[in-house]
Amino acid sequence: MKTTKTTKTKKVPKEAPAPAVIAPKCDVHPVPAPPPDVRPKVLEPVDPQAHLLMEIIPPEILSVICGFLSPLDVANVSQACRTFFQVAWKSEYVWHQNALRMDLVTNPEGKPWMTIVRDGRYRFLPRPEVTISPDGKTVTFPDTTSYTVLVHPPIRSGVWRATFQFEPHANAGDVAIGWSSVPTLPANYLGNDSTSIDWNACGSVYGSSASDHTASGWTTGDEVAIELDMNLHRARLLKNGEEAGKATFPDDWNECWFGACGHYEDLKCRLCSLREI
Repeated sequence: MKTTKTTKTKKVPKEAPAPAVIAPKCDVHPVPAPPPDVRPKVLEPVDPQAHLLMEIIPPEILSVICGFLSPLDVANVSQACRTFFQVAWKSEYVWHQNALRMDLVTNPEGKPWMTIVRDGRYRFLPRPEVTISPDGKTVTFPDTTSYTVLVHPPIRSGVWRATFQFEPHANAGDVAIGWSSVPTLPANYLGNDSTSIDWNACGSVYGSSASDHTASGWTTGDEVAIELDMNLHRARLLKNGEEAGKATFPDDWNECWFGACGHYEDLKCRLCSLREI
């Protein structure tokens, strides 16, 4: 009997399956916060990065920024920010651009443009009946009719003092200084309506809105000033730096314009200063 020989088949080893790729879950192992020394920080004025940032701002942009600020505000920012002081406050270009926006186009004496802007912010407002000097600081009145000239800018808060000086000689009743709650010019002198008050050289305070007032007289050549406290709505009247009177004005006068009044041949009034106390 024949025996059938069985052929054995070789087993081919199976390939091991590739390991599955498991995507990491972000919410399982959160990325740890960076240590404090590498955390992003707000740029400080003395930070070199802040200095670089300020340097890449074009001067035209800086001049516009400064144009929105008063010289006092620019000074305060410059004290707090060393970089702003270097690239803005000390930039003649920035101040020159501000002067041009204020129509201060001439600088015959070659003064720093910062000085031109600072002094040019206060001036007499022009009107056709009077003559205003190019710098806006002196008005010449006609000898035909009494006129009032208001000072720009108006004040809305704080304590402000405007100082004037008349020359040459004029009758005491022909010169006065005062303030108005509206930019509308009166027919002649301030104090002849309910929206304004004046103090004339005779030592009288006029204006139906004035209360609790006292005053002494003054003459041309004296430096006379009005100091308005917009918080308490009180006024101080000063002659050559000394108190010469006082007055109270309505609480609803939220904006005030200083002004000068005159009527005399060749009478001039100089706006010596307008400053915050």
